[in-house]
Amino acid sequence: MRLNDPRITSSLALVASAAWVGGMLTLGALVAPVVFTMIPAPGAADAMTVVFQRFDTMALVCVAVIVASEAWRSAGAEEPVGRLDLARMAVGALGAVLVLLQALWITPAIVALHRGGAIRGLGPDGLSLDRIHGYAETCGKAQAAFGLVLIALHVFTVRHAKAKRVRAEPALNEDETPA
Repeated sequence: MRLNDPRITSSLALVASAAWVGGMLTLGALVAPVVFTMIPAPGAADAMTVVFQRFDTMALVCVAVIVASEAWRSAGAEEPVGRLDLARMAVGALGAVLVLLQALWITPAIVALHRGGAIRGLGPDGLSLDRIHGYAETCGKAQAAFGLVLIALHVFTVRHAKAKRVRAEPALNEDETPA
């Protein structure tokens, strides 16, 4: 088995994708709604800005692993890059761009506005906070969608590669045993 075997690179990318998407869904669908309903302001926002900053770091590591696994896979590929590979690479790259947007612009903007005393919907800073929070929600949903598609593409790629290997193996006679 080669180190850049699709089973190895897809396994790495799948673990990273699962952590990224699972974290995004957990924070957006479970943690944030509970924190914002159970903890009074501004404590809820204080807690969630720290959580999202830490998650952004984890998401950056996850997409770095995903991008690196694609580069590693391509580095010594014995076959030309196919349409499925290009689709997987494009989805991973777009997901990485969304994570970068979230980590380098959206979360820092929300943190700065919150630390400056902005309250969502109140005054110019509060309106900006509300608008950027909307960007964060949209970006998070898009990341989840891209991540789920990426997971599906990796699973399909591994299944497709396995089917190609099986078709390429010569049929064994009844008297032969595999080496």
